[in-house]
Amino acid sequence: MKTLSVLVFALLFVWNGAVFGNEEEVDINVEGAAKKEGFVEPGVLRSTCAYLWDKYYEKEGIEIDVSTRGEQNEVVVFRCPSCNLEEHFVKPFLESEYEGKTGMDRLIECGFLKAVFKGGKGIEEIVVDVPKVKQNPLRGRCAEAWNEYYKSTNGDMMVYTTGEYQETIVFSCRECSFSEEFINVFLNTRYNGKTGLDRLKMCGFTQAVFKGEKAGREIVRDIP
Repeated sequence: MKTLSVLVFALLFVWNGAVFGNEEEVDINVEGAAKKEGFVEPGVLRSTCAYLWDKYYEKEGIEIDVSTRGEQNEVVVFRCPSCNLEEHFVKPFLESEYEGKTGMDRLIECGFLKAVFKGGKGIEEIVVDVPKVKQNPLRGRCAEAWNEYYKSTNGDMMVYTTGEYQETIVFSCRECSFSEEFINVFLNTRYNGKTGLDRLKMCGFTQAVFKGEKAGREIVRDIP
């Protein structure tokens, strides 16, 4: 069985061009996403999104007010007294693309958990759940690259994804006994300027699972 240090190094080493090819180019792309998701408090980002939406409608002379609810501003509320909600507002807002993104895409990017659409008097409000993630082919590419690497360096390890949007990455090892120590070292050790956690974030994963099949246990870590 591989030693702890060798396994951690292998997990980090695979990133030297194996996943993305041009790491510098990816760093630039990820930096923009990180500024939105990784280095801004979720509540602040959500309130900022709502404020910008509200100001946009005000500027355009559209009678729609936008605000937030919840301790962390996790619910966005659109109030439109003159709207026929379902057909004239909700569906077009969620499904229509503008500059390559739908309204739902933007709700996800802002980190909202729910969107509430309120119409005029007597019209029942519509509540829409906002998924935490959306489809991202990069997740599959990351897992495939890790898995191909282990085929040639450590036959015991398999890497794959689970979830509707491939949001969970699984490191499964027949002979490994994953421990909290190993997980912490993998997530926090810096290699070429980035930790394992940084790289999981770059791929867009929301959860990592480490399965030690021999020991019959798994450790699950959420990716913030």
